[in-house]
Amino acid sequence: MDDLHTFEQVCRAMNDPGFYPHTVSKPERRETHISVVFLTGAVAYKLKKPLDFGFLDYTGLETRRRMCEIEVLLNQRLSRGIYEGVVPICAEEAGSIGSNGEVVEYAVKMRQLPDGASLANLLAAAGSAVRIWDGLGATLPTSMPAANGTQKSNGTAVQRP
Repeated sequence: MDDLHTFEQVCRAMNDPGFYPHTVSKPERRETHISVVFLTGAVAYKLKKPLDFGFLDYTGLETRRRMCEIEVLLNQRLSRGIYEGVVPICAEEAGSIGSNGEVVEYAVKMRQLPDGASLANLLAAAGSAVRIWDGLGATLPTSMPAANGTQKSNGTAVQRP
């Protein structure tokens, strides 16, 4: 079975409120170019799509696990309690998060924020854009490690010109 087919099976399973280890009334699926996020009320789960866009390659399960771990590590520095960790999604009769069985996918587990706390909404609020950008400009240089090059998502080093 290919990764994309397995990924879609996982996404279908995550649409079921009974899939989760906590109470969920109705999961909501949101997609970005490279990820699928399931909002469950108190918790959000973000999966990396098993695709190769050239600038990133998430086609391997271990690559997706590693990229989830890196996302959590980097974003925990700026988000204070939002990023909880990486959870395995295991193949069982109905699927599950973090239980026994063959791991078929990984997800970033986060505390779900209200829609009003999104960057787009904060920037739309009168006067907040300057404060947000000033805060990011002051924080990013001290929170991110210095790099001599960039790194492609599959781990291949790419040097800057």
